[in-house]
Amino acid sequence: MEHIDATAARGLYPNVKGQILGADLWSGFAILDMGPGAHAVMAGGQFLACCPNYTAAKIYGETTANVAGSKMPKTVIAFALKHKIPVGARYTDDSKAVEYYIVDDKGNQVETTRTDKPKVSHALAMCRRYLARTGFV
Repeated sequence: MEHIDATAARGLYPNVKGQILGADLWSGFAILDMGPGAHAVMAGGQFLACCPNYTAAKIYGETTANVAGSKMPKTVIAFALKHKIPVGARYTDDSKAVEYYIVDDKGNQVETTRTDKPKVSHALAMCRRYLARTGFV
């Protein structure tokens, strides 16, 4: 693991919106510190997840570093960062669709999009269900 400062992290990830306070580079993935309660997991230059704490981000990164990252829609990323929802995405087993899901602070999957071919609306609905269940609506 290598820690880099905010300037170096911004240089590696210039397309990331919002503040970057620093980053830790691990083998196959990076964890961006984006402020209190927001740690982004990046792999292959793509956003994979937003986690509420560093531990959850590390667990998520270790379990998905070898999974091909999908392009998560910007609206889902923005909604997840605004509400501090630890959302992630991965290809389904047949590699024909992208599955969106939410992990808890221990890295356990607690919510999914509940459809075979999810769209942005399904991912946003998943986030709203999670907020309703946790009482943050």
